[in-house]
Amino acid sequence: MKTHNLKVQFVGGHVFSNTRVPYGAAILLVRDPRGALVAEWNRERSKRMISPNVSNHFTYVGEEYFGDNEMWEKYIHLKLPRWPQQMVNLLLEAKSAERPVYVLIFEDLKKNTVGEMKRVSDFLGFSLTEAEVGERLRVGFSNFYRNHTSTFTHFTLRQERFVSNVVGTTSQFMKDNGIYDMFPRIDEYL
Repeated sequence: MKTHNLKVQFVGGHVFSNTRVPYGAAILLVRDPRGALVAEWNRERSKRMISPNVSNHFTYVGEEYFGDNEMWEKYIHLKLPRWPQQMVNLLLEAKSAERPVYVLIFEDLKKNTVGEMKRVSDFLGFSLTEAEVGERLRVGFSNFYRNHTSTFTHFTLRQERFVSNVVGTTSQFMKDNGIYDMFPRIDEYL
């Protein structure tokens, strides 16, 4: 289930799906919102720069599109609230229905791809060794990311405070609603 491909309505800070997709279990991929915002901004801006019909995960845009850029500022305020809404909605639904959810942290996946994918395979009920997982990932997997390290700061201090506030508010909401008790990896992350 790809949550960002569902037809979702945001009403009064709550998420309501027009189409409930039945599932027995889920893998929730969580990424630091800063990295997620930068990656999606790169994808969307490169789409406008190359062609309206071309979107890719390989192109990155320059420093002038970040920081005090007015479009970047608006983008952060538009997109950032969706980060916790989708995550919290899935976790609350899974908690109430007692469905298993494996929380996969994107940054951990990048640092230890084989180990994290081994845990995913265990969650899915496959009995693969780390060597078997590594062999399956070996062919072409690393071609699906931007091979670029920025040398500049993407966020102004004001923007960073806004992101930190959203992360803090989300964290508190999850603590207050017992989400951390059921999904402890979220607690390690936020």
